[in-house]
Amino acid sequence: MRELMEEKREVRALDPDVHDLILAICREGGSFVKCQVAIGISHGTWQKWQEKYEEFKEVVEEGRRLSQVWWEDKGQAHMFEKGFNAPAYAFMLANRFPEQYTQRHQVDLKTDVNVTLLDEVRKRNAALREQHEHQYDRLRLVARQGNVIEGQVVGAEEDDGSGAEHG
Repeated sequence: MRELMEEKREVRALDPDVHDLILAICREGGSFVKCQVAIGISHGTWQKWQEKYEEFKEVVEEGRRLSQVWWEDKGQAHMFEKGFNAPAYAFMLANRFPEQYTQRHQVDLKTDVNVTLLDEVRKRNAALREQHEHQYDRLRLVARQGNVIEGQVVGAEEDDGSGAEHG
């Protein structure tokens, strides 16, 4: 029984009377939801019919154009009247017909990482780390030898860089 009902519904996708009803609703600025309710189908069925039946898809596209023309005509006819709500009208157009009326901002993002600069920063960081480690090693050596008087290193031998402790 359910399959029979589905077949009947599917046949309606190709019914010229259904097509005429969709176009009539859209000629008056009606939405696709209004069309779906009028022909008694869900949004899912509406989408499925467009995918499955090229003729239905063409009717829907024509309906979209007819509805858009109706709304554009209304805007043009009342645009200069007192009380015309231009922001609301623009919002409605952008939401009903986003392909034509959504404000798009194209952003081209290009990133160039200067590898030379990055390498230089890494080298300097490594050199500073090495320098600090060298100073820390000298302080440890001096502290072990007890040659610090009033914050000054006294009599410490210069480190020759060999890593060997002198003493």
